[in-house]
Amino acid sequence: MSIERLAPVKVNLFLEVRERRADGFHDIVTVMETLDCGDLVRVNAAPRLEVQTDRKDVPEGEGNLAWRIVREAEKELGRALPAAIFIQKRFAPGTGLGAGSADAVAALRGVLQLHCVELSAEKLATIAARVGSDTAFFVRGGVALCTGRGEVVEPVKASGVRHYVLLLSHATTSTAEVYRALTVPTHQEGPGRLLTALADGSPLCDAMLFNRLAPAAFNVCPELGGLQAEARAIAGRTAHLSGSGGTLFFLAKDKAEADLIAACLNVRDDWRAVVVTSRAAEPA
Repeated sequence: MSIERLAPVKVNLFLEVRERRADGFHDIVTVMETLDCGDLVRVNAAPRLEVQTDRKDVPEGEGNLAWRIVREAEKELGRALPAAIFIQKRFAPGTGLGAGSADAVAALRGVLQLHCVELSAEKLATIAARVGSDTAFFVRGGVALCTGRGEVVEPVKASGVRHYVLLLSHATTSTAEVYRALTVPTHQEGPGRLLTALADGSPLCDAMLFNRLAPAAFNVCPELGGLQAEARAIAGRTAHLSGSGGTLFFLAKDKAEADLIAACLNVRDDWRAVVVTSRAAEPA
């Protein structure tokens, strides 16, 4: 029996950072949305737990988040969950799209299906929150307001479909380095306008999108800041940063505009513009 699952990635439509906590993490307020694209995760029967990938810069075995999340599930269930997990990477590490966390949740779902184990979304989220900051979000996906260090997930009512253009390049960032370069301001932004528009089904605009980490990411990786400026000059639109980078993305009003933005950008060979669509949440 072979099980294959898509691990949908996300973009941060809003990301504000609070002060550092006693545990070393920062409290954040972020609105994330899953997309109709991601890595592919295959799960097969095996005598023991194995995790392999097709990229040398992605850890295998115990170093992979998929391994850790399955081990946490084993502790929760009090039983072994042997399986061979293979992750076919479509998104490199350091892209700010949450691919590693998405892979882990997809792997856990596949392993549980392999062993005919059913867990509630709440139980899955509890297990997922133990291994990462945004893994709990990927249990359901869709649109959610996430707080704490990202593990407190509140689903957001979001009408309609949103179209984006991901600008993928060789520029990547380290989340730890970006946070070290961050200065938390006294004035804090809030996602009120964005959440209201999502609930009403009103068109989103660039002014509603926000990422506190962007200046720090561009400081850590000047190449990324240069790419943003060049992309804006070509597309005539603002390119936003997802997470701590290094993926830039454009918000489009519809599929036709997204296709046009991508066509304008894809005249260069040092980046790749991909049209994507929002993905609905998993059933509760």
